Amino acid sequence: MTIIPMQCITDPVTRFVVLVDGVWTTWSSWTTCTVTCGGGTGTRNRTCQFPLGVPHGHDCTGLASENRTCNAYLCPGL
Repeated sequence: MTIIPMQCITDPVTRFVVLVDGVWTTWSSWTTCTVTCGGGTGTRNRTCQFPLGVPHGHDCTGLASENRTCNAYLCPGL
């Protein structure tokens, strides 16, 4: 395990320690649809990250994953 020393970022005017809020990574690619026909689901994800070694502020707002309908057409022969 690596221990990273905490660095304080200080506002030059107020001299208060500045907390650094989380930032979303880019969305992952959509997963393969759960079915080939008849309506399935695909998912994509992202992660809330904080810079190493600085005090954490607020978590990211919003969803960490999204789902969407895929292959919603009828299956052949039905």
